Amino acid sequence: MERQVKVCVIGCGPSGLLAAHACRQDGHKITIISDKIKKSIMAGAMYIHESIPGVTPKLPDGKLLIEKRGLPEGYASKVYGDPAHPVSWTQFRTGDHNIWYMDEAYDRLWARYKRYVRECEVTPLRMDEIIRHFDLVIATLPKPAVCYRDHEFNSVPIYVRQRRLGRDTIHPNVMTYSGMHQDPWYRKSTINNVVTIEYPQRPPNDDYYAGIKPTSNNCDCWPRVLWAGRWGRWEKGVLVHHVYQQVKDALLQV
Repeated sequence: MERQVKVCVIGCGPSGLLAAHACRQDGHKITIISDKIKKSIMAGAMYIHESIPGVTPKLPDGKLLIEKRGLPEGYASKVYGDPAHPVSWTQFRTGDHNIWYMDEAYDRLWARYKRYVRECEVTPLRMDEIIRHFDLVIATLPKPAVCYRDHEFNSVPIYVRQRRLGRDTIHPNVMTYSGMHQDPWYRKSTINNVVTIEYPQRPPNDDYYAGIKPTSNNCDCWPRVLWAGRWGRWEKGVLVHHVYQQVKDALLQV
């Protein structure tokens, strides 16, 4: 390392702490800011596709069996209302995949980097001040929060029901995609003893989390900021482990 880089990471969710980890591995000085100093709520299938040095074991935590019901066009129609929309269904083959548990990785990151988190509300005005103060700013907060022009942010609603199974029995890791009309859900998973069911419309039960899935945007505000993670980039198909390599590459350019 030729010089120590002063880095500000905005957001303390899995992507933000993973960005901080990538910086600290190379000895850079980090400050993490977030509107609240608390762990993020994670909803959906919680796993990592690749090992991350210093965060996950080299060997996978387990295997994940991916199953599919129906056709990808049916799945795309459920999730995005468009049978031709690109979907993760086609990205991942059926069968067994190596996985690392995201909830456990996030616990490790939180224990290691919580002390670096400072409470701060990030606004467009404050963004300008942050950029002037740091060599590199990595933003993982929802991008619309600091957009200062009339840009377009596309998303689709999601509804998630989640429950943790008892630890006395270890359940196999399975994730099922459904493109079948008779299934009200589009993805169902059991990962690390956590059952998750994702719906495109509000389920009849009351025990659900309602949110959105970012899909695309045309925002070009703050070009000097490195937008990382699904919320920061506000794109579909962004996986958690992508943040690690994205930050490592960016540090080489600072």
